[in-house]
Amino acid sequence: MCLTAAFVVAYIILQLLIGKPMYFLELVLGQYSGKGPTTVWALNPSGKGIGISQAIISLIVAIYYNVIMAYCLYYMFASMQGTLPWTVCKEEWKQFGCVEKTTRALRYCNPAKNITENCRCTLNTTTDVYPFVNCTSVNYTGNPTPVAELYF
Repeated sequence: MCLTAAFVVAYIILQLLIGKPMYFLELVLGQYSGKGPTTVWALNPSGKGIGISQAIISLIVAIYYNVIMAYCLYYMFASMQGTLPWTVCKEEWKQFGCVEKTTRALRYCNPAKNITENCRCTLNTTTDVYPFVNCTSVNYTGNPTPVAELYF
């Protein structure tokens, strides 16, 4: 059995034995006593911290989902612009060799005529698509470095 399935089974068992009964108990006691989640558990001295922990967890989840919604709204409104922000190389990314897609093959390399301007051009051998051109520096002698190796 996969470890993921083992986690799901344990999660469902604990959810049914502990999570759901506590949730319904909080709902029933809260409606009956007219108290909120932090004060309803004061009826049972052993459950004083349950209400506070539920409120803190709800706050953390709300902050987390607000960040996700902010990213969604940012990219939704950014995608409505004429020029998409992620298609243009900003100044801080030029040091990593960022080249805009529209100028990659036109300005720096012309592999059909083997014309180069401060770079060596070779067609990408891993794909059949023509626009993917591999331009590297004249002084560069090795293979191109994957982007992931810059960060990991």
